Amino acid sequence: MTTPSATRGGRLAVAAAVACLTAAGGAPASAAARAPDLPSASDKCVGPSPQVEQEPFWAQARMEPEQLWPLSRGRGVLVALLDTGAGRPPALRDALRPGLDAVTGQPANGDCRGRGTALAGIIAARPQTGASPVGMAPEATVLPIRVVDGKGNMSRQAIVAGIRAAVDADADVIVVGGGVPTDGADLRDAVAEAIDADALLVAAVAPSPATGNRRPGTRPRTRRRSRSVR
Repeated sequence: MTTPSATRGGRLAVAAAVACLTAAGGAPASAAARAPDLPSASDKCVGPSPQVEQEPFWAQARMEPEQLWPLSRGRGVLVALLDTGAGRPPALRDALRPGLDAVTGQPANGDCRGRGTALAGIIAARPQTGASPVGMAPEATVLPIRVVDGKGNMSRQAIVAGIRAAVDADADVIVVGGGVPTDGADLRDAVAEAIDADALLVAAVAPSPATGNRRPGTRPRTRRRSRSVR
């Protein structure tokens, strides 16, 4: 049985790892030794890459997640991931709950754009024979919540619905992979509901030409809670 204190310590470790990894930014130019093999395409979605990564991602290697593992490997922690959904590569098959689509209200158990799958792998990929990268919290469970439409657009309303779906699912950590340039009372209320439900909310902050930042990563309560897990 997982105790409340163990779960709290685990989610702090998961949130701290994901927040710091998000802050690490993109890979330096020297990290790209060669272009990866291209995945096969179908009439619906591009398939997974046939290339199996042999080295840890540079940001993960810099973060040294194994230093957190004596505290927690994420067991008993549910991470709701709001992004493009998640596919089921071998390293994630035992890590994912059935996904949700906050735009359509339907199940979402695939990822035609790949970003959500990549983030899910960064969070909770299981060790695999012949592959080096492992998730920051390789025993956590990820609930993929798709918040983009068929054209890849993300709206404030979808993020709000996604946060509320994560709260309804009793997520311990809510990771918002993107943001929107417009604020609103509905978004503020959703962030407040997540925090009041004792969920840790980790949100990306991306520059916006019009407003300087994208929400919800710049919400004051989001920043306060983010600082508490550093």
